[in-house]
Amino acid sequence: MALLGAMASSSPESIDIASLARAIRFALVCILLGLCFLNLHCALSINASIAIFKDMLNGRPLPAITAFVIQFRVLFTSLSVIVPFCAVLILFSSQLIRSFYALGLLALLTLIELVTVYTALLLPFKAIIVSLGASPGQ
Repeated sequence: MALLGAMASSSPESIDIASLARAIRFALVCILLGLCFLNLHCALSINASIAIFKDMLNGRPLPAITAFVIQFRVLFTSLSVIVPFCAVLILFSSQLIRSFYALGLLALLTLIELVTVYTALLLPFKAIIVSLGASPGQ
């Protein structure tokens, strides 16, 4: 630690570690907000996709993950709104180290939700495309 202090004081532009940590935290929140935008867009697409699935699948069952996401669509939509709100609140936290842990947790939660909802909305479309390519005799 003394070496770091000596290096910082010897350079003409000394680096303030706390300021650097706040700048990194701001950049991470911006990245997380970008992911949250994609997440919110996917979550808001669930309702529109339900009608397409019912029309195009002709009574065939939905994949299990799709049925799960449709059943809990309010939870997924609420989560996609709450996470960015929490990320912005973290910017005002005085606990720098804890804010990085919280951002990491929010990022993990966002990625899990994004992959789950995206996969759930994609699988029925894949089944629709496969059924369109099948010949009537098969």
